[in-house]
Amino acid sequence: MLDTEDKFPCVFGVDAVVRRTLRYGFIDAGSHAERLARTLRSFTSVCEQLGRRTSLVVFFESWNAAEETHEGYYQEFWDLLDRTSALDETPWPSGYAADTEDSTFEYCFNGVPMFVVVNTPLHTARRSRQFERVAITFQPRFVFDDIKAGTRTGDNARKVIRARIDEYDTAPLTAMLGNYGEETNSEWRQYYLDDGQDVISLGKCPVSFVMRKEKEMPENRVSETTVFQEPELGIAEAAAAFLPSQGGIELQRDAPGKVHSWHSHSVHETLVVLSGDMVVEYAAQGGGPETVTEDKATSGTRIELPAGTVHQSTAGDQGCVYFIIPEGGKAAHTVSHGDFLSGQR
Repeated sequence: MLDTEDKFPCVFGVDAVVRRTLRYGFIDAGSHAERLARTLRSFTSVCEQLGRRTSLVVFFESWNAAEETHEGYYQEFWDLLDRTSALDETPWPSGYAADTEDSTFEYCFNGVPMFVVVNTPLHTARRSRQFERVAITFQPRFVFDDIKAGTRTGDNARKVIRARIDEYDTAPLTAMLGNYGEETNSEWRQYYLDDGQDVISLGKCPVSFVMRKEKEMPENRVSETTVFQEPELGIAEAAAAFLPSQGGIELQRDAPGKVHSWHSHSVHETLVVLSGDMVVEYAAQGGGPETVTEDKATSGTRIELPAGTVHQSTAGDQGCVYFIIPEGGKAAHTVSHGDFLSGQR
């Protein structure tokens, strides 16, 4: 990937190698889904801390395809993603479709949406997808936040990458390439490309993740952001009331005027205000800027934020002290939505 003469097409992948922000997984023979689920859970728990150019590359010692053809490898790849998804305990994030035919579909695990790329030893003409063993790369969507289509940086990056692909591969540039969210784009068709024929992903996706997203919510879990006004609690009382049997909660102090800009979390969160106040703004589940509601939270306010809710908070004149309580005491993965109000999600 660092060859300066025979340049690898993905400039961001090369940058990640140089920065050492790539992470690697190695899956030996056996139950691939269980091992991949553990690897993804580990990576998605820390990926945002690794920087914007991170990705996870998973190498497989063996590949359980029914036959040594692209059709066999393709089917095993999708079966593996499906089996791995069934082991995911975190709800599918609301901002991303689980229907592969939707232009906002992206594969999600542990609340993190990721673009997926498959390399195999069967690829010869499409060298950019070739490797001596099967390797699957998972790129968190936040990698693309500053290179969106329609921006100068994003459009220039696509131009450079596609020009490099044209030089690197002897196969023609695939017609499957597209931009996330555009009506004619199908993300899933870009995950596994064949060796130049562009026929393997015609038709419907071999698996469906819709039932994963529709999985029944636990009892007592609200489906929309809900604000309650309750008796004021001290730090010790609140900790005793909300500390889970396993895991932790966070005590947060915000200085006057402190803003936590638009973002969402991979797990359900509860906010309990202990002193001071803040204004919390939040969108309806899956809704855009036009659905934003604003509430003032003071001592005793409890706010229930379902996983995936896009929200921001601003501390009042006296600042604000509050508990952040992630469901099950598990650390949440946070996704930035800094440009949310402009409608560019």
